[in-house]
Amino acid sequence: KEGLRQVYWERDLAKGLLLTGDKEVTLVVMCAKKPSLELLETVTNALKKELDDVEGQEQQEGAASKYEVHMFPEEAGLCVTSSELGEAEVPYQVTVTLTSTLLRNQEVGEGEEVTSGML
Repeated sequence: KEGLRQVYWERDLAKGLLLTGDKEVTLVVMCAKKPSLELLETVTNALKKELDDVEGQEQQEGAASKYEVHMFPEEAGLCVTSSELGEAEVPYQVTVTLTSTLLRNQEVGEGEEVTSGML
């Protein structure tokens, strides 16, 4: 939590143009330091725990939402999907990418590959 600084909305969500049928949004989380695999795992595990609690509360209220969290270390991000009606429905999807302003100052030498910046 202490390494995370700001959250930025992207695309239609940032412009306030999200429509009723839209089911996909993208968030960028600005970190104080370069994002690491450890930070990504910490965020993913904390989010899974919170969503498990939400699922438990919704089941008590009679709702049938199911949340899944998938980590993508090679992209320094994760994806949360939610489906209210089961397998037949296209799930809601929130893509979260971790980044830092420290990454834009990296110089790439000739012949080097650009990576996501995960430490």
